[in-house]
Amino acid sequence: MVETDTQILRVLDADFGGEQPQEAPAVRDRLTGMLSREALLGRLARTVERAAAQPRNGFALLYLDLDRFKLVNHAYGHEAGDALLRQVGERVRTTSRATDAVLAATPGNAAARLGGDEFVVLLEQLSRPEEALAVAERLLGALAADYWIQGTRVTLSASIGIVHSDGGYRNASDLLRDADTAMYAAKAAGRGRFAVFDSSMTQRIRLRVDTERELRTAIDAEQLALVYQPIVNLQSGLVVGIEALVRWQHPAKGMMSPADFLPIAVESGLIKPLGEWVTRKACRDFARLRQHMGAAAPEFVSVNVSRRQLGDAALPQKIAAMLHEAELEPQHLHLEITESELVTDFAVAKQTLEALKALGVALSVDDFGTGYSSLASLHEFPIDIFKLDRSFMASSMRSAQGPALVAVAHAMILLARNINVRVVAEGVETAEQLALLQSLQCDMAQGYFLGRPMPIEALATHRVPIQVQGEN
Repeated sequence: MVETDTQILRVLDADFGGEQPQEAPAVRDRLTGMLSREALLGRLARTVERAAAQPRNGFALLYLDLDRFKLVNHAYGHEAGDALLRQVGERVRTTSRATDAVLAATPGNAAARLGGDEFVVLLEQLSRPEEALAVAERLLGALAADYWIQGTRVTLSASIGIVHSDGGYRNASDLLRDADTAMYAAKAAGRGRFAVFDSSMTQRIRLRVDTERELRTAIDAEQLALVYQPIVNLQSGLVVGIEALVRWQHPAKGMMSPADFLPIAVESGLIKPLGEWVTRKACRDFARLRQHMGAAAPEFVSVNVSRRQLGDAALPQKIAAMLHEAELEPQHLHLEITESELVTDFAVAKQTLEALKALGVALSVDDFGTGYSSLASLHEFPIDIFKLDRSFMASSMRSAQGPALVAVAHAMILLARNINVRVVAEGVETAEQLALLQSLQCDMAQGYFLGRPMPIEALATHRVPIQVQGEN
């Protein structure tokens, strides 16, 4: 790499060894020792003024927010959260301190903690906007490395929004607003990444806000509906279970896919009342289905439980009340929790799941095999079913790693059998995939080949493909 490509870093404030006057203690964040929000706003105002007078003096603002930081406070307490923030602040400093660059430090360069888990890095005298992207990449890598809190390893990521001086900013508040908007765009794109602000983001944020407001209304206005996907026993060919999936019948946009509103529900906290609505509705629907179909009815209905619900100490009592209201026995309800959520909230999840297990409901680990956890940690939970992630089916038939993935899937099925856990394979879309699962002696499967999500009434007449009838 040529020297001009490494002219990226020499940040950020007087603590980094520049010959700048020492800041008064009042402008320091008490927790991290970084610049405070008030001090940063003053720096930004001066930076904007200089850029307006001398447009060639480019600058960039990086707005950092830790992904899922609140979970650390929830699982380990605020003292642990503060310790983590101090480590983050130190990483921002050391990562931004130049060791291989010649970009001159200036009095306007700064690193600050805005408050909570939000940090800002201000870079001045940039010759190219791309220099800020290199800083962002470097910060993402540093912040994603393991942290140790109270003897426990914690892994986090950060989302970063970036704005450049070529946006023609005239005040600090507009600069922060657009950097914040870009940061949320990075979160919406999957977290653990950066996004550079453009004007279209503002429209997308407004759409997101509108969708959140409308979803609040939809939960109370019966605009939501449930469809159910069959879960098939691969030896008998019978539909032994169904999974409840939520849809939104929007008054103006028509039927909306979960991908269009569930991420917003998670970010806004609406996932908790939404999840409770889904569970209550599914219990009622399934009770009616069993009355209608009698002995031919599926054995269970499966419902997803969100992280927010799992962190609710009253969840077991709420589930018990829903079952009682629907006159449904607990063994007919399966609750699905994603593998990543179990690991993130280990202590809280273990306590809640043990209480649910005592209630009599069955517990499933969704997206199993995606690499978030160790088998040893999963063994500590009272799990009844592993749901093998659909990526195994999707990749096993069309990638060079197909044989290896099949071997891994087979090992997981054998492991589950040895610890008395059943396996449901997700994403079965072809007869070839179905035959493969049968040869691996997988217990159950679901997917479009076996049945698409359908209204509860359609289950009584649904027939699975003839290929799964009887043992192969």
